[in-house]
Amino acid sequence: SAKMVTPGTIKSYKGTLAQLREYRAKRHKIIDWDDVTLDFYDDWRRFFLNKKDENGKPKPCSPNTIGRHVKNLKIFLYAAKDMKLTTSTEFESSRFAADHQDVENVYITENRIQEMYETDFTYEQQIERLMELAPDDEERKAMKDQLTRRTPKILNQAKDIFLVGCLTGQRVSDYKRINDDMYRTLSDGKEYIYLQQTKTGKWIYIPLDQRVKAILAKYGGRLPKIYEQDLNERIKVVGRLLGWRENAGIIDLKGMLQVPTQKKFYECIKTHTARRTFATNAYKRRISLSSIMVITGHSSEAMLKKYLKLDNEERAILAAAEFDRAKEVKLKIAE
Repeated sequence: SAKMVTPGTIKSYKGTLAQLREYRAKRHKIIDWDDVTLDFYDDWRRFFLNKKDENGKPKPCSPNTIGRHVKNLKIFLYAAKDMKLTTSTEFESSRFAADHQDVENVYITENRIQEMYETDFTYEQQIERLMELAPDDEERKAMKDQLTRRTPKILNQAKDIFLVGCLTGQRVSDYKRINDDMYRTLSDGKEYIYLQQTKTGKWIYIPLDQRVKAILAKYGGRLPKIYEQDLNERIKVVGRLLGWRENAGIIDLKGMLQVPTQKKFYECIKTHTARRTFATNAYKRRISLSSIMVITGHSSEAMLKKYLKLDNEERAILAAAEFDRAKEVKLKIAE
């Protein structure tokens, strides 16, 4: 078809194919299209949950890993059905589900975005202040070690690229390449970034935050080049240096058991956190989901809602505000 398929998607498909081959070898049988039944689904999940590491110790796959492979398999099966390779419909059952667990999906608040923006790791006074705020000598020693292994310049570059992601709501493949050639002034007199998303091919306009403009100007209009893996590592260091050490409240699934973790907030920051940050902060500012979708490029509100990371208190406040607005509308109608 004419649908764009990214290298990452192809890699994911090949990973699922490898798992199917491993399953066939472990079960000593050949799997054809019509063999993918609900019984197969149950046994395939057991296969993932009973995996072991190279030392023979139990190492079950996470729900998201299993869900990704189930999702890919269903894509294969729908294609096979269209090509008349199978008449089976069991994979369309609601039981044949691609489960998902919301893990390590933190977001950066507006205040912390500003704090990150205003921090310059090349200023010794700022580093000294951050060191003084560390809880103990052990943490200060760890922070010094991080700074020794990574220069302040590198950390500044990483946090600036990440900030562009937080302020534009794009995927890392897109926000890393934003530059001043993308600036457009529309009929409202305001500046926008005009960008074609790599994954979807959509052309979108993003309101230009002045902090993004200032960051790009710092680097001559183009962001520094950093591999995604290095960016992931460095923004965790940035979060640690800024003192974001509170427990992130992450729950892991070990097999079928929910296990609270002691992961700190900075340990959960990754490149994709930027996109979740933009969507969540926009929603907290009472911006409608449809308006957020125009910028993020999500295809549905259901997909976008998965990105919103709000705690119970934040949800309660937003819900109360919506009820108040509804009351105001009723009162105006009554008048």
